Amino acid sequence: MKMAILEDSYKFVIKEVPKPELGPCSVVIKIRYCSICGSDIHMYKWGPKPQDPSEVKLVSFLDSVLGFPAYSLLGHQVSGNIEDIGPEVEGCNVGDRVTVRTRGAYADFIISEESRVYHLPDEVTYEQAAFVEPVSVAVSAVRRSRFKLGDVVVVLGAGPIGLFTLQCAIAAGVGRVYVSEISKLRLKKAKEFGADEIINAKKVDVVQMINDLTGGLGPDVVFECAGKPETMWQMLNMLPRHGKGVIVAVYEKPFEIDPNRIMMKNLDIAGILPTRGEGRRDQFNIAIDLIKTGKVRVDPMITATYSLNKINEAFISLIEGEQLGVLIKP
Repeated sequence: MKMAILEDSYKFVIKEVPKPELGPCSVVIKIRYCSICGSDIHMYKWGPKPQDPSEVKLVSFLDSVLGFPAYSLLGHQVSGNIEDIGPEVEGCNVGDRVTVRTRGAYADFIISEESRVYHLPDEVTYEQAAFVEPVSVAVSAVRRSRFKLGDVVVVLGAGPIGLFTLQCAIAAGVGRVYVSEISKLRLKKAKEFGADEIINAKKVDVVQMINDLTGGLGPDVVFECAGKPETMWQMLNMLPRHGKGVIVAVYEKPFEIDPNRIMMKNLDIAGILPTRGEGRRDQFNIAIDLIKTGKVRVDPMITATYSLNKINEAFISLIEGEQLGVLIKP
C-alpha cells in the first residue's frame, strides 16, 4: 500500500509499505479522506529531525506527554470503511462507515483497535467525517471553558479550529462572539458561521476593539486558536479580572509571557488536550452529533481536495494561506 512519509522539512515521499497486520481486537480501515491538521503543518515545516533547539525540545516534550513519537501523528483526521476485522471484534463489520482516533493516516489503509472506532450515521458524509477530530477539539475547548449562557466570547484565529470553536460556542448558548483574524477568507467564513463581529487584526488594535465592543467590560472567555505570541498577549491583555482564557492552539516555539499579568488579574488560563470520554459524553460522539444535526457546518470549510501523490502541494497551499480546510484522498 502507499503511505506518505515525511523525510525532510517540506518533503513528504510516497512509499510502498506493507499493509497493516490484523490483530485479534483490531480492524483494518480503507481510508476515504484524511484532512490536514495544523499540528501536522508545524511538523511538516520542522522535518522529522528538527535542528532548532527549541523545536527539538518541543518535540521531546510532545513525545513525553502523548506517550508515543509525535511524528507518528501525521495524518489523524480520517474517514473510511472497515476492510477487515480481527476474530475477537464484536461491534464492527466489514464495510462499516467509520472515523477513528488514529495516527499515520496519510496512507491507503490504517489499523486500529476496535475501541478507537466510531460509526458514522448516514447523514454524515465521508468528507465531513474527516473533520470529526478537529470538531471534537472545539467541543473540548467549549466544555473546558464552562462559559455561562449569554456570556461574551472572543475567538482569536479563524482557522479550522477557531471556526469550529465559534460554531460550538454558538451551539452551547454564547451571548455574543467576536472573531479576530488576519485572513480575509477566514474572516468571511467567521461571519458566515455567525460571528457577531469580525476584526481584521492587520487593521485595528484588537484589544482596544474588544474593549470598545464590550463597553469596557471585556470578554468573559477568550479562546486562543491562532498559536502566535501576539495572540497570547492579546488574550492576557483583553481579559478582565477573573476572566477565563482557553489555549486551543499549538505553538511552534516557546516564548515569554508575564505571569504577573495572570496573577494580578486573577485569570483562569486552561489548556486542552482532548481525551476520550465516556458514552454520549465522548467528544467524538458529540462532534458527530453536532455535524449530523447541522449545528456545526463542515462543508463550507472544505476548500480543496488533493490526491495522496500531491500531498506536498496540499500542505504548501495551506502554509501560503490559499486554502482553509484541505482533504487528502488516497
